[in-house]
Amino acid sequence: MSNRLILFILVYMTLLISYLFSETSGNFRRRAVNKIVLASLFALYSFRNFAAHGLALGLDELEMAAILFSFAGDCCLLWSFTVGGAIFSIGNFLFIVYELLLANSAGVLGRLWWAAIPFALLWGGYFILEKKGVLQGKHGATFAKYLATTTAQGCIGFALACAMGGTKQWLFGAGIALFMISDYFLGFHHYHHYARTTKWVLRCNSFTYFTGMLLIALSTGL
Repeated sequence: MSNRLILFILVYMTLLISYLFSETSGNFRRRAVNKIVLASLFALYSFRNFAAHGLALGLDELEMAAILFSFAGDCCLLWSFTVGGAIFSIGNFLFIVYELLLANSAGVLGRLWWAAIPFALLWGGYFILEKKGVLQGKHGATFAKYLATTTAQGCIGFALACAMGGTKQWLFGAGIALFMISDYFLGFHHYHHYARTTKWVLRCNSFTYFTGMLLIALSTGL
């Protein structure tokens, strides 16, 4: 690991820890600046790695597009939960397509069948809680539909890491799984009464999401 990479990770994690507090500080400007700079780091680092590989249409560019939509969705969430969620949905769809095409090119597509099991347990459990009224609030049903895309990308990505192996794929698989987990924290924060009254759920959402995006960004350099 180079000194530059170590410095990048240290700066990123410092900004992430700072964001855990600025997010709940009540100061919108401080929160927005902190979040946009933090999101810009994983996006710019990924773009740098893809540019170093050379510009050519392929799986790398598809993954880069998904990362950029995640960056854009993250920034838009500061002003609109609906618009940010819509942009994230596009990024999620691109991640799913990327994972399936990569699995197909590696000849392991048929080995991803078991991703349906954690998907059914995670998303099915959340959907049942939403239907039973445990989770309530504006856009609750819409969020459950969105959660299907992020759960699919997380489960498929982790199954892909298990099937392919290697540092690059394990970093991506762990990162996309943390991305998925972050949205479950986000769902409980927005749609459960207790979660809306405490800071730790929102902080868990941000920590798992930005740590996940860091791992995904790091995987692009391998």
